[in-house]
Amino acid sequence: MDDRRKGAKQLLNELDELRQKVGMLERIEAERKQAEEEIRKLSRAVSQSSSLIIITDMEGNIEYVNPKFTQVSGYSSEEVFGKNARLLKSGETPSEEYARIWKMLRAGKEWRGEFHNKKKSSELFWVYASISPIHDEENKITHFLAVEEDITEQKRMEETLQASETRYRGIFEGVQDAIFVEGITGEILDANACACEMFGYRREELLTKTVNDLVPDGYLAIIPGDLMDATLPENPVETVNVRSNGEYFPVEITARLQEIGKETVMLVVVRDITERKQVEKAFEQSKLDLERSNTDLERFASIASHDLREPLRAISGFADLLAKRYREQLDADADDYIAYILDGTRRLQRLIDDLLTYSRVGTRGKAFEPVDCETILDMVITNLTMAIGESGAVVTHDPLPSILGDRVQLEQLFQNLISNAIKFRGEERPEVHIGVVRRNSEWEFSIKDNGIGIKPQHMDRIFVIFQRLHTQDEYPGTGLGLAICKRIIERHGGRIWVVSESGRGSTFYFTIPAREP
Repeated sequence: MDDRRKGAKQLLNELDELRQKVGMLERIEAERKQAEEEIRKLSRAVSQSSSLIIITDMEGNIEYVNPKFTQVSGYSSEEVFGKNARLLKSGETPSEEYARIWKMLRAGKEWRGEFHNKKKSSELFWVYASISPIHDEENKITHFLAVEEDITEQKRMEETLQASETRYRGIFEGVQDAIFVEGITGEILDANACACEMFGYRREELLTKTVNDLVPDGYLAIIPGDLMDATLPENPVETVNVRSNGEYFPVEITARLQEIGKETVMLVVVRDITERKQVEKAFEQSKLDLERSNTDLERFASIASHDLREPLRAISGFADLLAKRYREQLDADADDYIAYILDGTRRLQRLIDDLLTYSRVGTRGKAFEPVDCETILDMVITNLTMAIGESGAVVTHDPLPSILGDRVQLEQLFQNLISNAIKFRGEERPEVHIGVVRRNSEWEFSIKDNGIGIKPQHMDRIFVIFQRLHTQDEYPGTGLGLAICKRIIERHGGRIWVVSESGRGSTFYFTIPAREP
């Protein structure tokens, strides 16, 4: 009986042990399945990771790479298995740096940093790498894990931004105007080298001021103290600034709000216009001097003509009497002398008339009105009928426009130029053509002839008063015709010039602004 009890008890103990072993196996199996699931999840995460993952042995030979590595590097996993990770080296990182990194890793430390790697195609790419040692159960290092982020695009953007900032800084510092960057409360955040030089401050000193601190009391300050309340003029504003030494100087200021990143700032450009003001002052003085000179010239011409006309009229009258009463009663020389006196008085009369005309172009002209150049030309050709008939000249023209101008002066302009083209002719029959083209905001007229032309050394003289290129016997005139033409053109806001070749004719060009009637 006791033996049976002992046997039953032993059997129960064995059954209990068996249940414990079965429970242990179930737990182990559950843990195995859990571990397999975790490994599957980890494998899936590694496979789908956007990072490049590399596992190497203790010598750096590759044992595993994930799909992202093969996608970025261009290498298949078979091509890199067993190969040393140095095949990705770009050659830019010194060998000493690699040796230092491996020493750190073998010491059990993690390393983080940037690498410039090389793809299979030899194209370079940037990564941010985190390399860690992998330990076994005995805490012995067996492998190294590298997790790398492809930062090529980020580096490219950084380089682009750096280049942009370098260009901006170059422009900012290279501009010959003072430039200030003003913050939201009016303080100067930055200033270029020209600002420091213009105002006589070091950059650090300017950064303690506002732009309005540079405007002396009593002068216009256009920069608001608070940018949120900024109402800025659209066009540059002139005011006065003061240098560090207390010197006042005129400036032109332009201010614009600008978004830099997420910050609103104001760009203020200050231009020193001292030289421009001096030029303007000199120009105004020259203008006054010219007006005074013109007035003096007209006064002189009027007085001279009045004082000269009376004795000239007397000389001419007595010479006419001598010619009428004593022609052929005196000897031949006397008749010639009388003819010389009459010719001289006529030429002097023309000279006085031309001098008066020249002096009064700018002061006695009529108000501008719409003028049909075709009508003007018809009148001029009528006035020159005798000269055209005697010379056999042929005058042609393009269709001519209507312009705004002084009708009388424009008629004189065309008549002077066309009569010169007929007068200064060679052996051939004179041919004169009046052309015109529209060039942007002005009409460009041309009067071309086939006459004797002008020598190059005389080009600058022909528009100067009293400058004659020929003797009175060769070509009569007072030497004022082209000078009068030049004054008429300048009064109308244009230019006049000549293109010529001696013996091959001349073309006189002049411009008239194409104002709308």
